[in-house]
Amino acid sequence: MVHMINSLTQQNRGDLDPDQLQTLIHEKLNSKRFLLVLDDMWSDDRHKWVEFRDLLEGGASGGKVIVTTRSTSVATTVGTVSVYNLKGFSHGDSLSLFKKWAFKEGEEEYYSHLMEIGDGIVKKCRGLPLAVRTLGTLLYSNTDDRYWGFIRDNEIWKLEQKENDILPELRDSTSLNLRHTAVVLDQEVLNSVQKANSLRTIICPFNAQGPASESFLNTCTSTCKFLRVLHLEGFSFEVLPHSIGALKHLRDLTLSGNDGIKRLPDSICKLHNLHSLSLGKCSALDELPSNIRNLVKLRFLEMTIKQKRLPENGIGCLTSLRGLSIVDCTNLEYLPEDKKNLRSLRILNIWNCRSLIS
Repeated sequence: MVHMINSLTQQNRGDLDPDQLQTLIHEKLNSKRFLLVLDDMWSDDRHKWVEFRDLLEGGASGGKVIVTTRSTSVATTVGTVSVYNLKGFSHGDSLSLFKKWAFKEGEEEYYSHLMEIGDGIVKKCRGLPLAVRTLGTLLYSNTDDRYWGFIRDNEIWKLEQKENDILPELRDSTSLNLRHTAVVLDQEVLNSVQKANSLRTIICPFNAQGPASESFLNTCTSTCKFLRVLHLEGFSFEVLPHSIGALKHLRDLTLSGNDGIKRLPDSICKLHNLHSLSLGKCSALDELPSNIRNLVKLRFLEMTIKQKRLPENGIGCLTSLRGLSIVDCTNLEYLPEDKKNLRSLRILNIWNCRSLIS
């Protein structure tokens, strides 16, 4: 009711008691025709809906109320006309939406092998646009085909939508036997992660800033020693803990979109099992770690750095590298001469590196 009053008056009226709110609604709707849209309703309490309908009786004849819901019970309780069931997206429309969220515009043309996997991911979404968008967002900027296959084949994604737009498997952030989770950051999550030391996958598809994000990161690196996948896209922290080097099993590390981090600890080069490292859109990052050549199993590297020149005996020593994306490196003038050693390289993307000479 408060949200409705705020919309009617264009003011925040949360200070009014229920009787005052009812009086104000009567005043605003008195003898007026209206169209009221109530989106994503979950209450099927008939008593409350009858009270709400009585509240609107002051409006003129012809006023309409449209209620949207994903619950059959709510639709049956509220409806005074036949329920209109919206169909899910077609596979083609779902695939188009997935491309929009999983790739930069036009970039999917360079990753046909990923789109074959993506087709299977989209089928599991059963036409639910929220599910398509969520999975596309999680895969954005990650071109490791093994990780895409993991998302497609793993049963952690039970994609039936529930209240508050949270997929059910993502809400259970509490089990000590939890292996995989995607989280919205809050104190409850921090407490849960401290207990779930057997976690293998942590994916945070939402931006997080300030002390909470740093506490969460410290908890991840100090508690979850068996992590394979750590996605912290869009986080904003200045320091990556030195303890990151203790995650000996880590295979996929995503720090994309962190515009606060300036340096990476040398300990990151102890992650000898790392397959994918995403540093795209890290606009404040001064340089790559000096011992990056020690990441001998690295297959995919995306980076945004402020360096003018990439040093020798660095990237050129990553002989397992299959994909290299150099994005928004506006100061970069030279690529290393030893890049010719990248004999496993299949994909090279260079975007918006306008200072590049050679």
